[in-house]
Amino acid sequence: MGSMAMVAGQSAFQIRVQPGDDARQMTVTITADECWEWTYKLPGWRPLAAGWGCGQAYLWSARDLVILPGAPGEDPRGLAIDEDLLLVFRIEDGWVLVCETSVRLVTGPEEVSRLEFGEVIDRARWTPDGLQIHDVEGAATIVTVAGGQLVAGAGAEAGRPARAREGDRR
Repeated sequence: MGSMAMVAGQSAFQIRVQPGDDARQMTVTITADECWEWTYKLPGWRPLAAGWGCGQAYLWSARDLVILPGAPGEDPRGLAIDEDLLLVFRIEDGWVLVCETSVRLVTGPEEVSRLEFGEVIDRARWTPDGLQIHDVEGAATIVTVAGGQLVAGAGAEAGRPARAREGDRR
């Protein structure tokens, strides 16, 4: 499937992706600074993606977030999700996970807030107003973080209703 180099802070990572034991799995091997190596079996029905935010490098697959070590000798940390991950953003308050039908705020290992959407999320992007979510039906919602919670604001486009509703905390 391929490999890529990634530099995060003062560490250089080599990330190799190979097919897994079945078509729905991939094997991801992460090497840090040519010294430490970890191998993960991750869901493979979505491509591996990478991100950087608030001084933290990370990878994600269809259902797993892998937070890369921030210093030599540390190990990666993982977080399994029960819904397909589309995008992952690292912000000061934690992790904002844009999933197939929800947006979640995770602090440490805990999900602290969730907004459920009535339709599948098509795309998302940060704007000066917050995280702009568009679903497959064309509805748009601005999501912000306030007081450690996700807040759904008005539709991002005139005439488009916001469809998000607060979900149960885990």
